[in-house]
Amino acid sequence: MIKRMLTDRFKWMLRDVPGFGVHGSQIRVIYQPSDFYQELINRSRESRKRIVLASLYLGTGEKEKKLVSCIQESLMINNKLRVGVLLDWCRGTRVTKNESSASLLANLARVSRDRCRIAMYHTPHLRGIYKRLMPARWNETIG
Repeated sequence: MIKRMLTDRFKWMLRDVPGFGVHGSQIRVIYQPSDFYQELINRSRESRKRIVLASLYLGTGEKEKKLVSCIQESLMINNKLRVGVLLDWCRGTRVTKNESSASLLANLARVSRDRCRIAMYHTPHLRGIYKRLMPARWNETIG
């Protein structure tokens, strides 16, 4: 009965939301952040067709720089590889020690302009007077 209720309640998702089927045996749960990071590095090195990242921000630490470097090396080795990155504009442009996620990725895009696309999502709720008056970091709470 509960299964039937859940199925009925979420039918709209099957009809209206894009998705793809995956068998449970094809899923591996990653428990540790360090394992997730290593998976990103390994997959960036092994990718043959495309690398796609979507996140609030990337960061500017040593691990983030190494990840961008691995992606750049993969682009240099494989001329069929395409890279796409989507970040939140407010978080991605936050400057820490004269660097931001956007500035780190700008170098990547400069090297492989035709095969690397960096996109920054900017919420439509942060416009006009809000944008001018909202201090940095506080603007991340809008939208």
